[in-house]
Amino acid sequence: MRSAPRAGLQDGLADLALRASFGEERSVHDRQTQFGVAVAAGLGEAEVAAVLDDPKAYTDEVRSDEREAVELGARGGPFVAPDRHHGVGGVQSADACTKALEQARANRSAAERRHRARRRRRGAGTGNEVEQRSVD
Repeated sequence: MRSAPRAGLQDGLADLALRASFGEERSVHDRQTQFGVAVAAGLGEAEVAAVLDDPKAYTDEVRSDEREAVELGARGGPFVAPDRHHGVGGVQSADACTKALEQARANRSAAERRHRARRRRRGAGTGNEVEQRSVD
C-alpha cells in the first residue's frame, strides 16, 4: 500500500485487496496474494517482490503513520481522519461519519479563506503581479 499512492494506484490496490479478502476468501497476509494483488493493481513485479522480501521496507513510514494516528486519537480500527486533524474511530453511525466529513470540509474551507487573506495582505491580486500569457 505504501508504494501505491506515488503511482496513483492506491484506490485500485485497496479494491483488489478487499475483493481478494472478502470476495474470494483469500488471506491478504499471504505473500502470494499480496504479490498478485499488487501486480494486478499496476505495481511493477520487481518493486513488489523487493518490498515483500525486505522486512524493513517502509518501516519508518509506517511507524510515523502509527504515531500520527495515535496523536489523532486512534485506539484501534477502523479509524479515519479525513482532514488529518480530527479522527473517527470504531464502528460509527452514518450521522457520526457525516459530521466528521462536514467538520473536515469546514476546516478546509476555513484554511482556504485564511490562505486567500494572507495572499491579499501580501499584495497578491492588486495588479502588482507579473501577468502570464501563453504564446501560441
